Amino acid sequence: MNKRTFDYFRETLEFALRTGYDVMGCLDYFLAKDRGELGSHTLVLRHDVESGIQRMLRIAEVENQLGIRGTFFVRIHAPQYSVTSFNGFAMVMSVVELGHELGLHEETLDFAAVSGEPPEMVLERDLGMLESLFGRNIKGAASHRDWSGYNNLDFWETHNPSDFGLDYVAYKTLGLFTGATYISQHGIGWKCYDRGRLTEDKSDLMRHLKDGAAKEEVTICALMHPQLWHDGLYHVERGCG
Repeated sequence: MNKRTFDYFRETLEFALRTGYDVMGCLDYFLAKDRGELGSHTLVLRHDVESGIQRMLRIAEVENQLGIRGTFFVRIHAPQYSVTSFNGFAMVMSVVELGHELGLHEETLDFAAVSGEPPEMVLERDLGMLESLFGRNIKGAASHRDWSGYNNLDFWETHNPSDFGLDYVAYKTLGLFTGATYISQHGIGWKCYDRGRLTEDKSDLMRHLKDGAAKEEVTICALMHPQLWHDGLYHVERGCG
């Protein structure tokens, strides 16, 4: 079975709902945790939009049809797409209008190195641009990691999300990476972190959901990338955005 199709993605989420998982995005998890309202089985959906912005909308539509609100972190400075282009704006606005959370996939240290500006100024401007473009308050950010030699997550070692009007930073504030089963989708498969420790487990989300359903309590965070999903053959569609 091809485990990277939108149909398989839908089957995976349907299984989660059928077996009693509360499926939500990052902000909803943050708020439910703060109120002490989390159930025994939780699945948190985080989507980092590195490229493949058209496929982001396909993922968002599947979730919307199942009554799920996920979180989509988009970049301001991505060479692969622009949220200010006709197509990019339309894609992101469609996701927002479906009711999903929009977050900033921030590249603060990367851009500060290019522009020579203080990173604080870069982040404030990027958040302002995203909020102005799409008319939504941005409450969450997730640090992008590229091949530049900069780790944008380092910015948060000396800064607080609240200083920039944010409720959370995905890796730091939510506690999911160090306090839950954290699985990350990459080019050739999946990586699994058990409370911050990389394991040998390369199972996909469906397998983790099945294993977790048998437990009394489990929280799974799935970090996924829209460009890795497709309708049919990856080799045929890979050039389609």
